[in-house]
This record gives sequence, C-alpha cells and structure tokens, in this order.
Amino acid sequence: MEHNAIANSESRFQRIINVLLLNASFIDNLGLMHGKMGIAIFFFHLSRETQNQVYENYAGELIDEIYEEITITTPLDFENGLAGIGWGIEYLAQNGFIEADTDEVLEDFDNRLQPSRNQFHGIGLLKGLIGLGAYYLKRIQKPASTDEEVSTLINKQMLVHLIDELELRVENEGVINLVNGNETFTLTWDFPVLIAFITEVYQLNLLNFKIERVLQQVIAPLFQSENIPRQHSKRLLLALAIEKMKKCEIIQYPDGSIDELIQNLLTGIDRENISDDLILNSAFMQNGTSSIAWIYKQLFRLTGDEYYQTEALYWSNRSFEFDETDQGYAGFNMVKENEDKAFGILNGLAGINLIHL
Repeated sequence: MEHNAIANSESRFQRIINVLLLNASFIDNLGLMHGKMGIAIFFFHLSRETQNQVYENYAGELIDEIYEEITITTPLDFENGLAGIGWGIEYLAQNGFIEADTDEVLEDFDNRLQPSRNQFHGIGLLKGLIGLGAYYLKRIQKPASTDEEVSTLINKQMLVHLIDELELRVENEGVINLVNGNETFTLTWDFPVLIAFITEVYQLNLLNFKIERVLQQVIAPLFQSENIPRQHSKRLLLALAIEKMKKCEIIQYPDGSIDELIQNLLTGIDRENISDDLILNSAFMQNGTSSIAWIYKQLFRLTGDEYYQTEALYWSNRSFEFDETDQGYAGFNMVKENEDKAFGILNGLAGINLIHL
C-alpha cells in the first residue's frame, strides 16, 4: 500500500511538471504568485534537485519572456506585478540560480516603484505595503549590499518610510481588527505576515526602536486568551511568526512568556481540525494542504523539532491523495473563477510541487 502511495505521488508530481512545461510559456500573467516568475523559481529549484539541465533552460526561457513582456501597464504589486517579479529576480540571484548585477537589472523596477507607495492599498503582502517592503528588503539583503552604494541607501530610505507608514496604519486599523481580519484561513493573512516582515527588517538594524514599539503593540493582545484565533490553521501560522520573532530576540519579555504564548497557540492543534479550516479538496498553497506543509517546514527549519518535519511530510503527501478530477489540470480540482491562476505558486500547480522539493 505504501509503495502504491509513493508511486502515485511520483506520478502526479511528474504530471504537474508536464502540464507546466506545456502551458507556462503561454500564460499572460508575469507575476510571482500566479504567473511566470513563480513558475520559473519552481523550475530552477527542480533543476537543482534533479540535476536536469532541461528544467534550468526552461526556467531561463521564462525569465527572458518576462523581460520581453513587461510594459508600462504591468502592475506594481507583489502578487502580479513588478514588486513580486523584482523580488523573484533578487531571490534567484542571491541563491545562485542566475548571475546578474541586480542593481543594473532592476534599475527600471526601482525607478517605477520608488514613487509609488501611495498606490499600494492596505498593509498586506499581495497588494499592500508589506509587498512593496518585501521588494526593498530583498534588495538590501543581497550579499554585496553596502551603505557605500547609492542604491542601498535609497532602498533603506524607502524601507524607513514604509515602516513609518505601517506604524500609522496599524494604529488606524487597530490591532484587534488585524487579529480578526480574516474569517477564513489564508497563508497570506496580514497579521502574521506583518510580524514576520518587521522581524526581518529588524535584523538590518534599521529603526529598531520603532520596530520594537510596533511589535509590542501587535503582540500584546495575544497574551489574552480571548484574542487567540479559534481556527487551528491560523494559530499554527501565527505560532510560526512568533517563533521567528523569538529567534531574533527582538523584545525582552519576562522569562518564558513568549514560549508560553507559542505553546498556547499550538495546544490542541490536530489534523482533523486543520482540515476543516482548509478549502475542501484543495492542495494549493493559499489555503489548501500545501499551505500547512509549508508552515510545518518553516517551523522545523527554525526549531529542528522532528515533530514538525513529520507533520510537513504528512501534509505534503496529502496534497497527492485527493481523488483525481477532470475539473482542472493534472487531476487537481480548480475552481472556475481561479482558472487563470491554475499554474502559479499560490493557487496553482507550481506551489503544490514546490513544497515537495
């Protein structure tokens, strides 16, 4: 039985690859979450994992197509536009998948994004300020980045303005509204994404006093049990963000209080309740089984706790255990209104396979 399950997983994994090879070049979306940028990242990782040059060549072709197809009307946001595409280019360069002087390659991106802060609505990752901030953060994180470079200084200044703006918006929206902002689980939920993002900014030693103040404001309600999310999946995602913050030792809480908060978030979490939180029969990264696998993989990387590794494997395998359907691609169900996202990372096939690498 176990052998058959492994064979089925391998078969569906390969079918996804085949579907992406046939279709990715023809999709219109260039972006990170639903388009060619995200799919290219998957194929670069796949090539490294399998040592298959064909996949690297294909990924390179997708990158070339992205550059050829970017126009003045290409959106700016992280989900579908320049912020996400630029983040992806910087990610590939920093991880050795491509060789590029990103200050030169992304100069036009910088010029279009720098005056655009007011065009990013809300604080979120996909359409909001955190998405723009993620671009600047990734640009600053390149190994060759120094304060002697004008581009680095400009990117840091942009990040400073963004942190100021995020602080204002958190105050205006209210922390409790952020905690309860999403009724249903989504991997891009604003509240934990905000905690994770400003935790990474803190490591730049940039505006640390302000970041500590914002984090204290954001975390404080969670010490009251009535503010702990009821959904198990949301508690799990929030525990990941708090664990990340804890590792950076940003705020000195009383001994053991952060560990206790993480434990409160994780207490009683079980597979059945998590399944009830997810979109029915969804394997996708946004709000399906792959999202839970990703969270557990990150928790394992942070803590080394083998329990998290076991859970990550369980949930990644679940993605290949759903009954096959002809209402989608490669046997995976696709809601009609999301069909244009069928091949990407967040709501498509590339995300399902990426979690297995």
